[in-house]
Parts: sequence; structure tokens; C-alpha cells
Amino acid sequence: MVNYGTAVSPADVISFYYAMAQKGGYSAEYRVDGADHAIGGRKGALAYVVYARKLANGVTEVDLVTSGQ
Repeated sequence: MVNYGTAVSPADVISFYYAMAQKGGYSAEYRVDGADHAIGGRKGALAYVVYARKLANGVTEVDLVTSGQ
């Protein structure tokens, strides 16, 4: 798991990871759950999920989780 902050919007974070997933041959499903924007998918036994949310200080917090070998 990786957690980081960025100045770009949650939508921009999700757009970036969507493009990278498609380029890498992963599936990509987008959802919004309250303030969290999320994208996740699979490629065989590999999986990922990315959560992005705007914090009160204006920073977008991102959680990137991967699994598989």
C-alpha cells in the first residue's frame, strides 16, 4: 500500500490511473462512495484499487493498494 498527497483533483488522479490500467492491460471500474473516488481492477491474479479524496486543506489524499505476484 502507498499513501500520498497531491495538488491535483481526485478526478485527475482517477483519470491517470484509469489510463495506466488500460495501457497495462488491467480492467478498470470507477465508483464514487461519498467523498472517496475509487478505481479498481484485475489482470489475471493481479489486482489493484486506488482511492482518492479531497481533504479540508485542499490536498488530495491517495491510497494505492496492489496484490498478487
